[in-house]
Amino acid sequence: MIIIDPGKMDNEYTLPISKYIYKRLNELGISSILINEQGDNLSEDERIKLINNLTSDKDIALINLMSTGDLEGTEIVYALRNNDKLSNLINNNLNSINRVVNKYYQKRDESDTSKDYNTIIRDTSPIETIIIKYGYIDNYDDVQKISNNYLSYAEMIVKSLSEYLNKPYLKGESTYIVQKGDSLYSIAKKYGITVDKLKELNNLKSNLINIGQVLFVTSSNTYIVQKET
Repeated sequence: MIIIDPGKMDNEYTLPISKYIYKRLNELGISSILINEQGDNLSEDERIKLINNLTSDKDIALINLMSTGDLEGTEIVYALRNNDKLSNLINNNLNSINRVVNKYYQKRDESDTSKDYNTIIRDTSPIETIIIKYGYIDNYDDVQKISNNYLSYAEMIVKSLSEYLNKPYLKGESTYIVQKGDSLYSIAKKYGITVDKLKELNNLKSNLINIGQVLFVTSSNTYIVQKET
């Protein structure tokens, strides 16, 4: 089972990312549960307790966070007790849609290097716990990229988990993968809506779309723009 935690900080992005991952994993038949689904301001200790009450040693805990600072890009932290296979898959899949991953790494506690630095990783042993820090909320440009592309990033997490668990990765009934040459006009026409409606659904301020970007085409459907080959 995948236990998805939207974290405590900046639920504006991590909560919808977590909800999307939860929905897609269940579409793919991968058992998952979303804790703290209302985005309540639970402490880390409270979230650890929720995770530990749900887990067996074969589960995966996915912690979705944002970073502070003026840098740009995504970071992935994995437990000392685990290898980097899942982190590497996430890195490769995010790179495939042009999202920069600064690093994926383990971090040791300075006072006891046999232990993880991150409390939520350390205190959810023995399950596999991984933290994804999607971007930097103090960097305006990075926030804009996250705002426009966070569903694309979430879809790549779904793809990575599917591959890691050796489960078939299929586009959902509500998704459509497009080829080179997509535009807001062609997408809107295909789904019988206006460009203005498409922009409204996706909170877009311009007609520009990015390769690999996920767009809502109705209140429940999504549209995935593929990387150009």
